[in-house]
Amino acid sequence: MLFRSHLVNLHQTVKVLDPAKPFEGEAQGITPRGELIVDTEGGRILVSAGEVSVRGIYGYV
Repeated sequence: MLFRSHLVNLHQTVKVLDPAKPFEGEAQGITPRGELIVDTEGGRILVSAGEVSVRGIYGYV
């Protein structure tokens, strides 16, 4: 998948700030529909919408 090679947080912990219930998990890739695949303790969740902020060693990127 083209996008998978550009996913800077692949196999890294991500935090999803869902207004209903924020959660953390490990980024596993991106579906063909553009959804972020996140594995959590409760199972796999597909994140399909939202604002994205990437934090690197220098803060937000």
